[in-house]
Amino acid sequence: MFCSNCGAELKESDVTCPYCGMLQPSAAESEYMQKLEHLKQDVQNLKAVPTKEYTRELRHQGIFTAKIVLIIFCIFLLLFVTGVSVFYGSSYLEKKELRKENAFAKEYFPKLNELYASGNDEEVYTYINSLYNLDGSTALYRWKHMDYYNYYTLYMDVKFLNDAIADNSYNEYDISTGFYSAMVLTREEFSSYHKNKLTDAELVKLATFIQESDSLLLEHFHLTSDEADQVYQDCLDDGYLSYKKCMDYTASHKNQFS
Repeated sequence: MFCSNCGAELKESDVTCPYCGMLQPSAAESEYMQKLEHLKQDVQNLKAVPTKEYTRELRHQGIFTAKIVLIIFCIFLLLFVTGVSVFYGSSYLEKKELRKENAFAKEYFPKLNELYASGNDEEVYTYINSLYNLDGSTALYRWKHMDYYNYYTLYMDVKFLNDAIADNSYNEYDISTGFYSAMVLTREEFSSYHKNKLTDAELVKLATFIQESDSLLLEHFHLTSDEADQVYQDCLDDGYLSYKKCMDYTASHKNQFS
């Protein structure tokens, strides 16, 4: 048989892989059953030992105690084997996912860096969206410019609504999505941790995103700064801006939108 972790060829009796230490459940189970059978035989052999010096009651109590000890031993051994299997199984899955992320980063990060260097944010945004369904795409959070493009994604919702307004081609979904993203960009407090990861050029662009979002709220939703603050508070749910509440707000005020 072969190790499920590193693929090394093993003997049927190997409880753990001699190369990577991975527990081999089938061999461990076989060894456990052998020990259990030996223990069972030992307990049964106790019945055959002459016990003239003991009373019948003590003999019965001894056998009963042995059975209890055996049951407890089996329970603890089963829990131990299960715990070890879960631990190594979880560790294996984590390593497998990490290998996928590393392979993803090696293949796609150079292209992302190349597109970023070109200065075309929309092209980078489109390329990122094409990667989300690929194996290992969770590695995107490790890309050094991903925080900026999280903000840029919100800005694209605002930009899309502004473009749709100019073409008179917007719908209720465009309105609610643009409104939500504008509220996030203008009213959410971005943590210093995320801002510290942005370059100076990215911070300048982020300021432009916020300014355009403020203009959208004022010009097309007809909200002053104080009114927008109040609407933001009304749309919070457990301290977070609720898209559902934003959608309800834009639906109930659609006659005011222009």
